[in-house]
Amino acid sequence: MGRNRRNVESRTLPIKINMVAIQGLNDDEIESFARLTLHLPLIVRYIEYMPSGNGEEWKQSDIMTIPQIMNRLEKVGKLIPISSDRWDGPR
Repeated sequence: MGRNRRNVESRTLPIKINMVAIQGLNDDEIESFARLTLHLPLIVRYIEYMPSGNGEEWKQSDIMTIPQIMNRLEKVGKLIPISSDRWDGPR
């Protein structure tokens, strides 16, 4: 990571990353994203996949719910909720 890691570490504000977890596509990266937050000033927000009806094929088996994601994250370490703010969007 070299120079990129130094750039991330030198920031005074954390970088926020949104991850849409999709079963069988990127769900193997859930824990890896979480581990990044242990050493870098990053905030990862995990988002449930929500098909938008744009004509693309999707299956119920693609969807990972927040409880499923949290169950996997709890194996990495203690989850610490961050306070919400008015600009965070719907909950």
